[in-house]
Amino acid sequence: MLFSIYDYGIIFCRRGLFQKRYCLPNNLKLNIEVIVSDVSSDDISYENRVLWGAENSRTYNKIEKISISKNGEVRLMRYSLFSDLVNINTIFIKENDQGFLIKIDGGQTSTHYKVEMQFDEQAYLVSRYVYHTSFKDEVWEKTEYSFIRRLDM
Repeated sequence: MLFSIYDYGIIFCRRGLFQKRYCLPNNLKLNIEVIVSDVSSDDISYENRVLWGAENSRTYNKIEKISISKNGEVRLMRYSLFSDLVNINTIFIKENDQGFLIKIDGGQTSTHYKVEMQFDEQAYLVSRYVYHTSFKDEVWEKTEYSFIRRLDM
């Protein structure tokens, strides 16, 4: 099984392609893809790293790619947006007043974390907020993004 998709948008995942299509209130048509892949036990690139979801523990899966198409125009996401997120449990996409959120839940027990990736109404990445669920006020990081939005450059 790759993913179980429920009506309220939560995806329970281990590996594979998660794909969701939306039409936002501003008639923006989105195609959101998240690719999650297994990490083999002999993959040393994830050893001795400080990663969300796997501090001093085994890494089972990782996000390979996040891609968002806006009205057919592909927006590739920076690798730094997801490169330190491993052991993904669920992915949830939710519309909000600013655009939409991609929410990720990962890790287990002592490594349990949550991520909120905010995108604006034009599908530009605005921010990423990651926090440890047991220590939300002490263990967190927030990144804000800015992009040139002119098409005549």
